[in-house]
Amino acid sequence: MISLLRCEATRTSLNRISEAGHLRWIREHLTVEDNTMRWVTRTYWSRTRRSAAWWEEFARQRNGRIVPGDLRPGLARTDEPEVPEAPEPEPEPRCLQGAR
Repeated sequence: MISLLRCEATRTSLNRISEAGHLRWIREHLTVEDNTMRWVTRTYWSRTRRSAAWWEEFARQRNGRIVPGDLRPGLARTDEPEVPEAPEPEPEPRCLQGAR
């Protein structure tokens, strides 16, 4: 219970610092060594209070996007639904293989 309260307190503090203009979460699209693309969320801190327009320009210079509050927690979301793999057929039991 105590760790849950600590997480909530930390989130509240980070949100307030962000609203004050000192902190932003920015998603950047990166190419990794095997030439695949990944979205990475980075946290940027400014000792000086910055306007929303300043943060937007900062994110644009890094080819990133400001992460809205409703997308911060959880895993990255994609536009394409994940396609489940087709299950492999189960082999016939040995007792039925020679019965045909």
